Amino acid sequence: MQIKAKIKDSFLYKIFDFFLKNSDFFLKNSEISLKNRPFCVAVSGGVDSMALVFCAKIWAEENDSELYCVTVDHHLRDDSTKEAQQVSETLKQHNIQHDILNWEHPPIQYGIQEKARRARYDLLHDYCQENNISILMTAHHLLDQVETYYLRKAKKSGIVGLAAMQAKSYFKRLSLLRPFLKCDKQDLIQFCEQYQIPWYEDASNENVKYTRNSLRKKLSEQDINDAKVEITKAQDQKKVLYQFILEKAKQILLVDAWGGLQIDLALAPDLLTIKDENLYFWGILLRIFTGNDYAPKFEKRKQLLERLSAKETCTATLSGAIIERKKDKIFIYREQKAIEKCKRFIQNGETIIWDNRFEIILDLQNQIFEHSCWEIVLFEKKYDLFRHIPFIKRKTIPILKNTCIGDCIIFPFEGKLMYQEKIIDLGEECRFKTVFLQSLFKELMNV
Repeated sequence: MQIKAKIKDSFLYKIFDFFLKNSDFFLKNSEISLKNRPFCVAVSGGVDSMALVFCAKIWAEENDSELYCVTVDHHLRDDSTKEAQQVSETLKQHNIQHDILNWEHPPIQYGIQEKARRARYDLLHDYCQENNISILMTAHHLLDQVETYYLRKAKKSGIVGLAAMQAKSYFKRLSLLRPFLKCDKQDLIQFCEQYQIPWYEDASNENVKYTRNSLRKKLSEQDINDAKVEITKAQDQKKVLYQFILEKAKQILLVDAWGGLQIDLALAPDLLTIKDENLYFWGILLRIFTGNDYAPKFEKRKQLLERLSAKETCTATLSGAIIERKKDKIFIYREQKAIEKCKRFIQNGETIIWDNRFEIILDLQNQIFEHSCWEIVLFEKKYDLFRHIPFIKRKTIPILKNTCIGDCIIFPFEGKLMYQEKIIDLGEECRFKTVFLQSLFKELMNV
């Protein structure tokens, strides 16, 4: 193998053998190629992420890929800023690019870990988008996987939950890779000790008021071995289930130009029957459609199917979606109040995913708008120009506002710009398409 000969950093040269032992994921990954592509590693500063950084650096050097490393400072502990700076200094000694992202927030009273997790991934996603990176690596290892399994088992999760984490998954526009998912944490510790790689223990990991920390201290070797067997079994079952859902979705789902869904019950007359495969179908459908982290609880899904099957004409709401049945058709829309948080900005020249349903590409050529920044807001009633769009859909689609250049509005779903009371057709300068089915199929095939 010619990789080792290309390594110029003497330290990286020493750790090459460890990389080779734990690099099956890097070397055999054919679905998401890293060659000649920039990728990012999330670095907490812990032993697992520090080991991953140096393995990723070797891969990057061999494959002419640009490696970015990022630490998120959550500002939840007194030492977090100092530790982030120490990580940065360590990595820069080996010419590894490193940036620190800061989570600015008011005092948090409850749900600290879940809120920090969501903020971390949002910050990492935005950083990657700004640097044209589509691949993010995290250093989750075997013990993380086992803990996830037992936490979900305690919550009585089904097949999908018990399958725990995947080596490849997706978050918004990012491909998430977890190359150490089958790697024992003790191997990572020995590796860092042997080569004197510094790492930093998060003191909050010892706080047993957090459920995961309490569980970690109780796990025996037998518990870990049992979990490995059960996770493999659940993952095999999940593959069969997702194949069923994929075929069903291709058969009965339609997406309109304004981000609404339509299901033809004539093609799936038993879709409202309460059975496991249908409950999973509705769970993943609503989770991806709404962009939520988790599917609605099983009991909520059962109640939804009971309601939809009881009457041929009815409406229900669940997880930020409005589900309407009209005889043998079901229509699904976004709930307006659930997507107000999606408001954000888009720079000219950017491509973004909005509300997990739409891709907006802005490439304005007019010099007036060349360096413009636009706020993405929900459609407003006063624009009567688009009365042909049903109101329930119209109120959940985005428009772009720029008040710095007069009263200037872009209607991306029509490819039109309103400026100084004139309507301008933008053509290819503003492209807008629905991406829900793409996101759904990509997840279902990634098992």
